Amino acid sequence: MLSAKHRIVTDRDWHNLHRRGQTYHEADAVLKVLPRHTPDTRFGFSIGLKVSKKSTQRNLLKRRLRVIAAKLLPRIKPGYDIAIIAKPPLKGLTFEELTDHITDLIARTKLFK
Repeated sequence: MLSAKHRIVTDRDWHNLHRRGQTYHEADAVLKVLPRHTPDTRFGFSIGLKVSKKSTQRNLLKRRLRVIAAKLLPRIKPGYDIAIIAKPPLKGLTFEELTDHITDLIARTKLFK
């Protein structure tokens, strides 16, 4: 599980990331990345109503993304805020496909060590 120090939780941090972060678009996800001056990398996840009207499906996707982020965290360079914004095609992927997709998306941003 992703520990609390690796999550973006405050509104101020979210707004800062959305306003100043670099954006990487995919067909089924958007990645926003903002460098920080601290040693911790933090993740945030946004799954809107367009992905699914059912909260159980949105929460399942968010839990899966947290597990994937926790697995990838040791491989990612320290000192970044990363937001993963889901689009509707993500909900139809299996866990393995989702893991591969998010890994490829982060690799494109050159955030791996």
